[in-house]
Amino acid sequence: MVTVMSDDQNISRRAALKVIAVGVGTASALPILEETTLGQHSHTGMVMQKPADEAVQVHRFFNAQEIVTIATIAGLIIPADEQSPGTDAAGVPAFIDLMISESSAEVKRLWRGGLMAIERMSQERFSTSFITANSAQQLTLLKAISKNEYNARSIE
Repeated sequence: MVTVMSDDQNISRRAALKVIAVGVGTASALPILEETTLGQHSHTGMVMQKPADEAVQVHRFFNAQEIVTIATIAGLIIPADEQSPGTDAAGVPAFIDLMISESSAEVKRLWRGGLMAIERMSQERFSTSFITANSAQQLTLLKAISKNEYNARSIE
């Protein structure tokens, strides 16, 4: 068991996971906002503008590897099923990137620190990056992080 030094020097995995989970949960609700029953509908003659090249991803805060990590974590927490196409199709990674880009420096530090902690854990346990680890290894890491939910100062 390893003890985290202090909240000022290290981000707790609990804090990082909470931030990620809140972002994933919030972003997964976005498709609801496009429902016609909620007043989001087209008017006659109205043309909805889409980017010329939707494949071009512009990241506001996170780098490409961090976005892939966020997308992977989000997909593991809320996988696609019969009722939902999943977090990627719902635009969760882009939404999290947007929200964090507009957040305080502390929130940005928590997110970046949390992603670095997950990467470090993956390297230590599996000698590979989180995004190249297999899904069983990724789930093992997420379970290990969530195991400390009520004991944020101790990490196994």
